[in-house]
This record gives sequence, C-alpha cells and structure tokens, in this order.
Amino acid sequence: MTEEMDDEMLVVHQAITECVTELVTKNADPLCVAALLVQHGLMIYKTVLPINDFNNIVSYIVKNKDKIKDLNEPEKRTLQ
Repeated sequence: MTEEMDDEMLVVHQAITECVTELVTKNADPLCVAALLVQHGLMIYKTVLPINDFNNIVSYIVKNKDKIKDLNEPEKRTLQ
C-alpha cells in the first residue's frame, strides 16, 4: 500500500467509525448496523471484482471467521 492509500483508508475508516458510533449511540440495533455493513461490503466486492475473486474473498472470510476479534478485545499494537 502506498502512503496515499493508507491516508485514504484512514479517512474512510474514521468516517465509517463515526457513522456507526452515531447510529449505535442513537439506539440503532447494533446487529442491524453490522448486518447492513456486511451486506454493503459484499455488494461492493461483487460489483467491482471478477466473480472468482469475489468467491475467493467470501471463502477466505468464512475460513478465517475464528480470527475475527470481539470489539471488547484489546487491540495489540506494535511499535514501528
């Protein structure tokens, strides 16, 4: 990833985090928010990727489901 892509990802990450936080603090059902985020993410993948790449991403997510962290788990940070 280039520094420009890192910057873009950070901006998008912050915007999505703010939106999700606002929805949940205004009593939106967190499961509804999560389901719609997943739905839209998969729709984007399916729209922009060749079908084989889309299928590979979905398979990867399913195979690695046990690596997905709980929001309450502390995030390990590394010094760079």
